[in-house]
Amino acid sequence: MLSEVLLCDLRVADARCVLIELGEGGCVQYPQSSRTILHLVLDGCVFLQTGESREPQRMRAGESALLFYGDSHRIWHAAGGPPTVVEISDQHTTPEAPPTIRVGVAPIRAIVLSGALELAYISPSAFASRAAPACRVMHAQNSSGATIGALAIEVGQIRSACQGAGATAFATALASLLLVHMLRDIYQDIWHDQEIEVRAPNARRVAAALRKIHSHLDRAWTLAELAKEVGLSRSTFAAAFRTYVGVPPASYLTEARMKRATQLLAAGSIALHEIARRVGYRLESSFSRAFKQYYGLSPKNFIGRGR
Repeated sequence: MLSEVLLCDLRVADARCVLIELGEGGCVQYPQSSRTILHLVLDGCVFLQTGESREPQRMRAGESALLFYGDSHRIWHAAGGPPTVVEISDQHTTPEAPPTIRVGVAPIRAIVLSGALELAYISPSAFASRAAPACRVMHAQNSSGATIGALAIEVGQIRSACQGAGATAFATALASLLLVHMLRDIYQDIWHDQEIEVRAPNARRVAAALRKIHSHLDRAWTLAELAKEVGLSRSTFAAAFRTYVGVPPASYLTEARMKRATQLLAAGSIALHEIARRVGYRLESSFSRAFKQYYGLSPKNFIGRGR
């Protein structure tokens, strides 16, 4: 049952990653986020502290930390200057490689890969019960074997892989692996391998519909087809979707298509008819009309504004 939850609900649907280089006196403040935050130390040693903890936790290269509820926290190498606020998820396009943010003065003392993860589905009640630890640090496995320990990785290779073409895809896949590893550790620690009861089946079906929408924006989805895909009637699916997502399926589908269209337009090398096809419009004219209705300007004007 845990595998089903990890593969379906707590799967990384999107990730925004940055490389933080901490120099002398460098301190990074991460504000409260609606996303799950994950850190992996790639070089040096850092300290992590949340607002609720009295003592900071020390992390060395190869060790990682998970803030499941996105709580505000800070990371530093050594006490020094005032913290620099970093919004990891404040990215509107997908860069080829995680951007690098340098905090403090040379020389660089530590490097941290930080990711803001959007998970496929988290029940709203999870934030009320907060059953998982607010902050979980995976240290190198201790001698007592009390935890499964941090993954044994070659940090130098990870640092190299976070640069160049396809680096963002690599960082996202790595974040997914680390998340699964850390959630398994939390599960074993709290529930001791007991079966998890999965409740709110309609919520899980809505989550499945969201995954299908984002995986296949090129399909000409209808309410009836989406409902059939997840095994619900049209009326039940529409009501459940609005309950858990907050908007009707058609509105969400349009928003997802338009956001993806802006990313493809920003690439600057894809023909309009191909963008239209990728986001579910058979005709370029239909796509252009829908885009202008949503954003108030045509796709061509959108491209020109970005130059």
